[in-house]
Amino acid sequence: MEKISIIHEQMIWKLIRNLEFFENFSLDEKKKLFEFYKNIYSFEKGEVLINEGDTDNCFYILIGGIVSVCKGKDFKKIATLNPGDIFGEISFITNTPRISSIKADDSVLVVRVNNDMLNELNVEMREKIKDKIIERLGNRLNNMNNVLIDFFKL
Repeated sequence: MEKISIIHEQMIWKLIRNLEFFENFSLDEKKKLFEFYKNIYSFEKGEVLINEGDTDNCFYILIGGIVSVCKGKDFKKIATLNPGDIFGEISFITNTPRISSIKADDSVLVVRVNNDMLNELNVEMREKIKDKIIERLGNRLNNMNNVLIDFFKL
């Protein structure tokens, strides 16, 4: 894991500006988030971002690249995440161990969000982030329900 250098600032700004995750954020709010560049990390292909079973107090917003959601010691791939997706939010919300591992499929950039970072944001920005998390969790639950319906032919 490597923190991002100033050299990459223009690229990161472009990515943040154009991600669907931040579509409801004003330009000033996006600039405020960009100020948290110290929370932006890069990972190379094959690196593990999250290990199943670990405990941590953060979640991640994928801003560049593709990652795999994996289960077990053999890293069995169960899903793929793309820019704008979030991961680690369940453990962040519930303060429980990670339920899966996340592995970089190529070079990736992520924003690491923790309570310290959230506490530095204004209430409106925190609410927008929470709304996005709720929306994403609702979509995942709906997708899982559809898989179960298909599996059991309900």
